[in-house]
Amino acid sequence: LKALGKVREQTDSILVGVSGKDSMVVLDLCCQVFPRVEAYTMRLLDIRMATYDAEVAARRHKVKLHIVPHWEAMAAVKNAILRWHRDDVTAMPNVKLRDVENGVRQASGIEWIATGERMVDSSIRRFRFKKTQGVLEDSKHVAPIYEWLDRDVVGYLRVKRIPLPERWGTKNLAMGSGFGLNEACILYLKEHYPKDY
Repeated sequence: LKALGKVREQTDSILVGVSGKDSMVVLDLCCQVFPRVEAYTMRLLDIRMATYDAEVAARRHKVKLHIVPHWEAMAAVKNAILRWHRDDVTAMPNVKLRDVENGVRQASGIEWIATGERMVDSSIRRFRFKKTQGVLEDSKHVAPIYEWLDRDVVGYLRVKRIPLPERWGTKNLAMGSGFGLNEACILYLKEHYPKDY
């Protein structure tokens, strides 16, 4: 919580990017530290179940939820991923994560974003968070659980009686729980949510 405390010294409001189990912990922690919390989730396809867990989390914590297009959605359209090819979109600019985040910042009026990123996710995150202690001043990001392990995340959710989010095709708790365009997610959608499929 030291990272959140450092950000709290600068502001009384924070945005939380909600996508899976890690960010659900972060949302709960932020609601304990900041007077004003808003959340956002990125929708890759127009599938209600893909944002269901984020909607439930926002209602649980009584925070406003912004549902925005995923930054990979434009690439999926341009590259005809799971859709017909269209010549009229190939010249459109690529959208980056920071573009989505800046849009949510503008809509909410909140500068700082908290995420569920952790050092165990990648060597790049390990280097970045070890050096910054989870607070990235330049980009106004904070990763309050950057040192946590999967067992810490799952244990916290169980103690707080927060249900684990949909697994989307994997039983491995170390795998991401957000919806994506990978084979496991699509097959899981076909089996469990055939109307959305």
